[in-house]
Amino acid sequence: MNRKYPLISIIVSNYNGASLNILQDCLTRFKKIDYPNYELILVDNDSSDNSLVIATKILGKNPRFKIVKNSINMYSQGLNLGLKASKGEYVAYFNNDIAIEKKYFHKLIEAFNKYPKLALAQGKLLWYFNHSIIDSGGETMDIFGNPVTIGYKSKDEKQFDEEEEILSASGSACILKKTVLKDIGVYSPYFGIGYEDMDLSLRLRKRGFVVMRIPKAVCYHKRGATDLAEMVRIKVRWHFNKNRLATMIRNYPLNLLFTTLPVAILIYLGSMIWEILAHKNINLALTRPQTIAWVLINLPMLIRERRKIRTGVTETQDKKILNLFAKADIGGKIKAVVLDRIQYRLPWTYPSEIKKLIPQNSSILDVGCGDGHLAQWINYRGEYKIVGIDINKEDLEIAKKRVTENNKLIFEDLLLVDLTKRIPFNKKFDVVLCSQVIEHLKKEKALELIERMEKLAKKRIIVATINGFFQFNTRVAGEHDIHLSGWSPKEFTIRGYKVQGSGLRVIYKPGALKDITPNFLHPLLFLISYLATPLLRFIHQPALFQIAHKDSS
Repeated sequence: MNRKYPLISIIVSNYNGASLNILQDCLTRFKKIDYPNYELILVDNDSSDNSLVIATKILGKNPRFKIVKNSINMYSQGLNLGLKASKGEYVAYFNNDIAIEKKYFHKLIEAFNKYPKLALAQGKLLWYFNHSIIDSGGETMDIFGNPVTIGYKSKDEKQFDEEEEILSASGSACILKKTVLKDIGVYSPYFGIGYEDMDLSLRLRKRGFVVMRIPKAVCYHKRGATDLAEMVRIKVRWHFNKNRLATMIRNYPLNLLFTTLPVAILIYLGSMIWEILAHKNINLALTRPQTIAWVLINLPMLIRERRKIRTGVTETQDKKILNLFAKADIGGKIKAVVLDRIQYRLPWTYPSEIKKLIPQNSSILDVGCGDGHLAQWINYRGEYKIVGIDINKEDLEIAKKRVTENNKLIFEDLLLVDLTKRIPFNKKFDVVLCSQVIEHLKKEKALELIERMEKLAKKRIIVATINGFFQFNTRVAGEHDIHLSGWSPKEFTIRGYKVQGSGLRVIYKPGALKDITPNFLHPLLFLISYLATPLLRFIHQPALFQIAHKDSS
């Protein structure tokens, strides 16, 4: 046995990765890693594209590389098949949209040698398209089973650069000491997808092992597109729903289970009603009661597994594990599910005020589309043909993945364009939309851009911007978020534009009421600003934003 470089079995899970153009990059990178003692196993979960052909071509006939075929698209079963085919002392699991840095495995093996009780670890996952953004500093959940990715989308300010215990490791990129599975067993095959990593981590901890983040082992996660077919989405949702309840039943101490499981079921029923009323997606909504029915039918099996898992678990162990749970925030979850989604479909909100100005079935040029957030809410039903242009490559990668409520792409096309130079179109669009862009340009450059956009608009041009001048950097996009100019409504009206306001400055301007009031009051502040919208259409001074529009002559 090689103690300095123990054999690592790298297991990459794949489903239709070739058609998504992510499998090719993933396998090519893993073939070139700098760790000397490894085997690479691709587990293909019944892909319907040419993933197997592509993988065979890339991996060749080197005995170090293997392909394992899973006859069904079941993620957890695929993990176990890869484990069965592995020979390594350590098993490293990866999704097919991961890239690792040099010395990644060296740092992890050093940690396993340093911490004898370490059984499962992950590195620091950064966003592939912007290495200053955290993808995952570890995984946890609250007591009601709501999953939480530590640090997700936050700026990397070295806040996760300490080696420390975490509740669970990211299934996207983690490494497991194989011998510990003799005590706890493999991934639960009926889980399918979702919570299999959390369930495994909880079982490890109940046997005295630890799970840690090793931040010097850095990798990059694309969070690639997945199969967006409606039936696949429903299947995945069903698995996640049932696995959440199964994980709670199998692992929670009895007193905690009795207080949290009923709440989790009520959340499911409330979510079902919401999905029917707000999204009119009955098939997706039905996954909630189907989940509850599955749990009831399989309750005897879950109880038997619970007895086996929890045998010998002490109160001290439970307390230590619960200390790693995230704080429960039911109000925040309701806000995330309801308020943050419904506000864009209500009349009078910023997106709906813009949407009202766009004729039905229009072709739209979205100038400075960013990550496509606004376009998604405008075009969530898919009634417009939108072409987006932006200078930020990372934002365009996000925009490419945005879909309508019917799982069609929001954008027909997306182009990387420097907006201070020529806009590369000869054809005109029904509507040219430019939202939250001109304030990032110097005044003379912004005026040149407005003139170019006016020439491209067949029916209407819409320009939305900050009312006045101040910095409003709520995202992390570097130089592209700096404000270089301020605009007054008069500057648009003298050019023949009609102007209306949106949002109250006294609430949303940086340093104003929203920044100094407790979070529980934020929905009230939103309501006050929302109800002021009809007034702001005519009185612009109190408005945070201004929406200027002009019909083409």
